[in-house]
Amino acid sequence: MKRLILLLSISLFSLTGCQNEGNSGNSPAATPRQQSPEITSPPKQVHSQARFTADSLIIRWTAYKTTAKVPVSGTFKEFSYRLNTNADAPNALLDKASVSIKSASVFSGNAGRDQILRDAFFQMMMDTNLIELRTAGWEPTTNILHTVIRMNNREIPVDFTVKQKDGFLQGDARIDVVKQFKAGRALYNLHTMCEDKHTGKDGVSKTWPDVQLQFELYYHQDH
Repeated sequence: MKRLILLLSISLFSLTGCQNEGNSGNSPAATPRQQSPEITSPPKQVHSQARFTADSLIIRWTAYKTTAKVPVSGTFKEFSYRLNTNADAPNALLDKASVSIKSASVFSGNAGRDQILRDAFFQMMMDTNLIELRTAGWEPTTNILHTVIRMNNREIPVDFTVKQKDGFLQGDARIDVVKQFKAGRALYNLHTMCEDKHTGKDGVSKTWPDVQLQFELYYHQDH
């Protein structure tokens, strides 16, 4: 009887040992080794930023005659300009920009008037063979462009209101050639030369000191 019990004990021990060494329904399965996930860097995103390039610039002026303030408009045929060449917005073209205008190139569509403007007005000013303008700051919330204009040996701050149109920027400003640029002598000389032509229906001859300035800057977007 003791021998039978001993044999049963050995058999149970052997079965237990097999269960420890292998898998059975009652023992947990061995955890398989997991492969490390492949690590890759995300593709670099290229942020394309728009760039704008100027195509042409037009400068216009409007003066006034008679008490009815009849406008007389014109432009300048010869001028050079320098604009921002790294503009990421149309308005940025005007950053640190400058314009140099030859006053003798004044053009109103009337050769006789143009000659009088050259000789009786611009030539009467000091150091005004060139009219120079440079930008001096920008207020994007109000679309005001601060500039400095040099004429008659004086540098005067002038603000332009700028509007963005379809494919161009338009700037408008007003100056007083007497109060701001001390060109009363030149204006009086111009009035004397044009007294008859500046006489209105009321018989009064008048040449106004205020002048409207306007520019149009045409541009395109680079791709």
